[in-house]
Amino acid sequence: MLADTGARLAEVVGLPLEDIKLDAEVPHIVIQEHPWRSLKNKDSKRVVPLVGASLWAAQRAVAKSMPGAVFAFPKYTSAKGCNANSASATIAKWLRGQGIAHTAHELRHTMADRLREVQCPEDIRNSIGGWASADVASRYGRGYSLQVMYEWLENLA
Repeated sequence: MLADTGARLAEVVGLPLEDIKLDAEVPHIVIQEHPWRSLKNKDSKRVVPLVGASLWAAQRAVAKSMPGAVFAFPKYTSAKGCNANSASATIAKWLRGQGIAHTAHELRHTMADRLREVQCPEDIRNSIGGWASADVASRYGRGYSLQVMYEWLENLA
């Protein structure tokens, strides 16, 4: 789910199944604070449309969940906490085994570059990635709709 959302690893690993909205008009994830996982800052709270590999991964996580499960990734998250460091180590080990000299967090940085390449406006990029903006006016109102963010993410596919 990291590849096409720009989300932080802890934001994805700590997702409860109820924050994955596959049946919505625009499939999306809700990134919000929970007792088991905090957010980096107030701009991190957001909704992110699911497209491409991220939509596929979300569908798979939901389909593979056990009956009565609460978390999308119960190996790394429980009501007691979210162990994103363990998930990061697992991903790093897999990447090294594939001969890939990169980290999971680089997907977040790459998302910013990918959005720039399709000339996505900075304030929409910030909304998608949960990046803070220095512009006070960007905090006014409700922000961008899922549909607008979806259209920009679709440009990446």
